Amino acid sequence: MAFYITDLCRTSLRQVIDGRLDITAADLQNMVTSIVRGLLALQKACRRPHGNLKPGNVLIAGAASLSQTGIFLCDPLPTEYVDPETHGTADLREVAEFIHQLVLHQPTPATKGWQVPESPEWNRLGKQAGFWRDLCNRLLNLEMQPNAFTLEGLAEELDHLPAPRKPAA
Repeated sequence: MAFYITDLCRTSLRQVIDGRLDITAADLQNMVTSIVRGLLALQKACRRPHGNLKPGNVLIAGAASLSQTGIFLCDPLPTEYVDPETHGTADLREVAEFIHQLVLHQPTPATKGWQVPESPEWNRLGKQAGFWRDLCNRLLNLEMQPNAFTLEGLAEELDHLPAPRKPAA
C-alpha cells in the first residue's frame, strides 16, 4: 500500500468551481500554471500522465488569495491503468475544462470542434481574456490536431505570460 503525507489542504478546485467565485486573471494564472507544473513534474519524475485529473484532485493550500496560494495534485490513476497518449491528452483537455468552469461557471458542451464564444465573463480577465479563451479553445479541441500541443509547450506558454496587473482600487 502506497501513501504520502503533505500539508493539510482544506479546499479543492471542486469547491472553488462549485462556489462560482469570480476569479481574477492572476487567480487563473496561478491555478493553471501550478496545475501544469504539477503535471509536468509527474511526467518528468514518473514518465506518465496523471490520468485522473478532476477538480477534486486539485488541492488548494492555505487561505491566501487564489493568485498566491499553493496548488497540489493528488490521486493519479494507478500506473497499470495509464495509457500515456490517451491520458496525456485527457489531462490537457481537463485543464481546458477547469479554465472554462472557473470563468463561465458551467461545464463545456461535449461537442467536437466547439469553440468558446466571447462573453462578459471572459472580459473580466482584462487584457489576458483573449489569451485564456484561445488557450481554452485549443485545449478543448486537441483531437482536431493530434500531437500539435504538448504539456511542455503549454508550460512554456504559461511561463511567458506576463503577470496580470492588479486592478486599481
